[in-house]
Amino acid sequence: MAVDLHLLQQFRPGDSPIFRLYSWERPTLSLGRNEKIDQGINLDFCREKQIPLIRRMTGGKAVLHQSDLTYSIIGELGDPQFGEGVHETYRSLAEGFLLFFEKLGLKPQLVDASSSRDLEPHLCFTVPSVAEILVEGRKLIGSAQRIRGSASQGRFFLQHGSIPLDDPVPRMLSIFRNAEEQDLRSKMHSLETLSIFPTKTKKTLASLLKDCFAECFQLNWTESPCFRPDDEEIQIAVKHFPDLSSDPETIKRPKLSALNPLVPEKMFEGA
Repeated sequence: MAVDLHLLQQFRPGDSPIFRLYSWERPTLSLGRNEKIDQGINLDFCREKQIPLIRRMTGGKAVLHQSDLTYSIIGELGDPQFGEGVHETYRSLAEGFLLFFEKLGLKPQLVDASSSRDLEPHLCFTVPSVAEILVEGRKLIGSAQRIRGSASQGRFFLQHGSIPLDDPVPRMLSIFRNAEEQDLRSKMHSLETLSIFPTKTKKTLASLLKDCFAECFQLNWTESPCFRPDDEEIQIAVKHFPDLSSDPETIKRPKLSALNPLVPEKMFEGA
């Protein structure tokens, strides 16, 4: 996510869209930018299992990463390929994921916000938001968007999100004290519970998702060199994502304070 932040800050008018797929070295819990750390999150379990807590630059709720397909898309707001406004961009990008799930043999549905009761206030995957994709009535992808810039200097969006590969419910039940297994399984899916993963490998799924976006938006992707963790600009960006599980004061401090990116930004919460 540090690379996402760096690329968003460096994006300029006329730049080509950027599409990234990446993995996590270990289980990590990413929190929405304004999500409060309270007793509903089992910090003792996270410390014991060495599960870092980081705060995303986007809004929404908590997402558990590692065995997931994490994506990010960066582009210019108003690009005809993606729509003119924030909500239009979010809905437009959903078409790429709809195509991806259809090619996996699923029957995805694009829905607006759900009115279902949320038993677990922290989990992204328990309640669909605007322009969410459901399969069999359950959420299969969580996304959130951030906008930076101005009308005079250009406005740019970052949308990133997660598609669970294997079944995350057992670990979620240990992390979120208010979570109930029946409630989680009635509201979320993974590609494992849909019998797609691991029959189709993570590499195969990543390649298909990239191809679906190229097809949907008539794009020709050009592969760029990966950033190294020791690159100076990435080291600077990493400082925006401290591990909050190690700091007991984070329970009282829901925001990143001085570590927030110093750019004019707005959020569209879809996670």
